[in-house]
Amino acid sequence: MLLICAFASIVLPLLQVEHAVVLEHVYLNGQGPLRMLVDTGAQSSSITPQVARRIGAEPRFRVEQVTIAGSRILPGAHTRVRVAHSEQQDVEVIITELPATRRLALLDGVLGQSWLTRFDYLIDVDRGQLILDGEIPPGTRIPLLLVDGRPAISLKVNGSQSVAVLDSGAPVMVLFGKGSGNGMVQVATNNGFREASQARAYVTAGNYRGVADAVVVPGQDTTLLSLRTVGRVFVSNRRKFVVLGQ
Repeated sequence: MLLICAFASIVLPLLQVEHAVVLEHVYLNGQGPLRMLVDTGAQSSSITPQVARRIGAEPRFRVEQVTIAGSRILPGAHTRVRVAHSEQQDVEVIITELPATRRLALLDGVLGQSWLTRFDYLIDVDRGQLILDGEIPPGTRIPLLLVDGRPAISLKVNGSQSVAVLDSGAPVMVLFGKGSGNGMVQVATNNGFREASQARAYVTAGNYRGVADAVVVPGQDTTLLSLRTVGRVFVSNRRKFVVLGQ
């Protein structure tokens, strides 16, 4: 017997708050609506302690949260996440204050890869849409890589081959190494701040060609490709490829 599984697409409006994209009608353990940042560069999802108490999420384990400002060990739990007619069980969340995230807007948490990996998804920054399990868009299919559970692709930056994590939570592209740009800025994360120098990056990936604002952070880590750089990205977790732009 041949079984065919069909996935019904879900089109969700995204609110743009500065560089961030936000879902406004999220329900956790049946409680809501909550406002959640959609962050492809976050391995886990996150909620504040206040939301954890509201939805009855008791800490069951501990998780290491790593950002460009350092790492820390935080309590974690599992929740049910519902958006529109989709409900996902046992989604990992970490429980933490979110100073950088909440500085953007009055947000209740972050939806990261512990939720996003359950779908093929398209994030369209320009149109303000998140489409779950929709049609595959035209364009060059770039192999999907994983870096610490986060989606990544191989690309060229300023002529050099690199691997970059797709990061909808980053305001600009983040490079690592020795800075030689035009001035210093501070990069905010939920773990604190890092100093960085401003730069420009010439990016080539698949059929995408573009010039991006960037910052250079001292040290060695994986490049972060802000989705504001490409405007639109489709990630197929089932077939393991990415389509940029279009």
